[in-house]
Amino acid sequence: MSDRQAYIDKQEAQRKELAAKIEILRARAAKADAQARIALDEQIGKLRRQEEKYAEKIGELKKAGGEAWEDLKDGVENAWKELAGGVQRAVDKIL
Repeated sequence: MSDRQAYIDKQEAQRKELAAKIEILRARAAKADAQARIALDEQIGKLRRQEEKYAEKIGELKKAGGEAWEDLKDGVENAWKELAGGVQRAVDKIL
């Protein structure tokens, strides 16, 4: 397996793990009282948008040829850090 493919596989696994955590947060939010649910739903919506951005960056990485994928790694890493940080903050608040 190439370094590129290993990196893509790692990013996909991380995205799936964070998506699962977002789903857990969504389930917890559904059980919250009305006011808390509104705030949680807003935060979860933001996390979903960040997840979509991260998935788009991974998609760009998959399409990049040759050594161009190396240039895209920073964008992928930044999107992951933003999403992972947001998920962790939400987990800390909810759980």
